Amino acid sequence: MTQRTALLLPGGGARNAYQVGALRAIAEHCPRNPFDILVGTSAGALNLGVLASRADDFGAAVEQLQRIWGELEVAQVYSAKSVSSLRSAAGWMWGMVRGHQSADSQRILDNSPLGALIDAEVDFAAINRFIDSRRLHAVAVHAARFEDGCSVSFFNSNHDVAPWSRPSRTGQKTELRREHLLASAAIPMVFAPQQIDGWHYLDGAFGQVAPLSSALHLGADKLLVITVNPRVDSTPAVPRDPVAALQLPTIASQLFAAQLDERLDGDLDRMRRVNGLLDANASDALQLPGGSHLRRTQSLVIRPTSALASAQDYMEGFPEGMQWLLNMVGQSGGFVSYILFYGPYAKALMEQGYCDAIARIDEIVSFLE
Repeated sequence: MTQRTALLLPGGGARNAYQVGALRAIAEHCPRNPFDILVGTSAGALNLGVLASRADDFGAAVEQLQRIWGELEVAQVYSAKSVSSLRSAAGWMWGMVRGHQSADSQRILDNSPLGALIDAEVDFAAINRFIDSRRLHAVAVHAARFEDGCSVSFFNSNHDVAPWSRPSRTGQKTELRREHLLASAAIPMVFAPQQIDGWHYLDGAFGQVAPLSSALHLGADKLLVITVNPRVDSTPAVPRDPVAALQLPTIASQLFAAQLDERLDGDLDRMRRVNGLLDANASDALQLPGGSHLRRTQSLVIRPTSALASAQDYMEGFPEGMQWLLNMVGQSGGFVSYILFYGPYAKALMEQGYCDAIARIDEIVSFLE
């Protein structure tokens, strides 16, 4: 029986440049595309779009991602001019005061330029061709449905993969479009929700109950996960600056990190427990009452081995108006790192990802064989 390997690219905003560095190390040692299934969230979904567009040339896809991130400017992702940023921020704050916000005021930044970048770099027709020809088994991007908080996996596959529905999560089969990538990357309160078929969607990392589940639904036997957050010590740390720790950007940063990584680690832990249960029963699969079943799944996680490069060392990447706005609400290195889409900062992150993956390349190549 053929094993299917899935690449999971969880969210992290501008931090997702780290994933490209890790992919570069893999491409140097795995010339052929080793992935049958691609799953992405937030900016990870944007990386997925390029990889899926060039599924027949893995090395070229990674080179394209390196070029995109290495040349990236904030203005290619969102409008950060002084007047427009102030108007958006004022509208958001006024909506908070009134207790009512229009669709246009539900964000601080206008990410409409991102749509043009997606159109220029992602070939959705090619993705569909690779699905139809079975060069790719499946692709999926995650988004959070605003109206009911449901985690939605928009997926496409030319195999017998049925849509699914579980408590707080669902899978919808569709041909991927620009709107799906924009929805997956719509960071709450920062970017406006993306409307699809009458529903509004936000960054897929928010409300994502089981980050690994869609890859399993799509038939993955092995999961390679490239996450952008270092493993955090569970011992509480005393903040060096208690006032800064309570500023809005710092709170937002902590909420983002919790959404992005804690549920991933919990899902990985559950997978290990399932594998342990199967070991105890000397089986690769176990039928459960009601028709569902458990099956063995291998996983390997690439994550930063040290703190990521500090975004605050690259603040010149923000236009003057954006720098003023960040100073007004209070800077947080963590929060800034999610929205600093800037080539020099991305290059530093890519170098970290490359070094972390190269240090484990024998393990990675063995896993992908």
